[in-house]
Amino acid sequence: MATNLSDVANRYPGSLQRRSQPERNAEMRSALARAAFEEIAEKGHSDFRTAPVHLRAGVSKGAMQHYFPTKDTLTIAAVEYALTEASSSSSDLLERPAHCIRDIVVLLLEDLAAFFNDSRFMVALDITLHAAKNRNLTIEIRKITEQSRQSVYDRWAARLETVGVSTPKAHFAVRTAAALVAGAAMRKLWTADPPDLLDNWTDMIAAIAAAD
Repeated sequence: MATNLSDVANRYPGSLQRRSQPERNAEMRSALARAAFEEIAEKGHSDFRTAPVHLRAGVSKGAMQHYFPTKDTLTIAAVEYALTEASSSSSDLLERPAHCIRDIVVLLLEDLAAFFNDSRFMVALDITLHAAKNRNLTIEIRKITEQSRQSVYDRWAARLETVGVSTPKAHFAVRTAAALVAGAAMRKLWTADPPDLLDNWTDMIAAIAAAD
């Protein structure tokens, strides 16, 4: 069994060598969070066990328990990893040029579709559903999710404000779009939406933002 930091560097991108101790600690936590996510993605949260995590990450059980002393803390780390990875494309889309409400809405819906249709979001959803009976864990997951997405939603609302949309309408439009796309992602589990649905939503969200 591997027990040192160099083994983590070999298994996961990014070397732990020549880094400060806080950086090395962060790298170790990231490796464990990723390993926990991969275990849940493969087996589902209902069959999640902590023992395979430290083996997958290439660290000792003691090191894992130092950073994540309980199954719940490791589960939360996996959720954070999943949401961070699933949100990685948002910044690129937010930086793309757009000079009118509809163009921004098109980018917004593209971002939301990428997030809610991503397998990593589905893993986070699986964890949330399975953890529903654990009130403390559910509350923590909800908090993480809200924090993860709120900053992205605020930035999209700010983009709409740059083309003259009022702050309340901008936030309402973004939240409405998020609810629609999230619902569509769930429906894909059992049915297919018509191909023109996204265009219709684009027009609707743009109209909401532009309404007097």
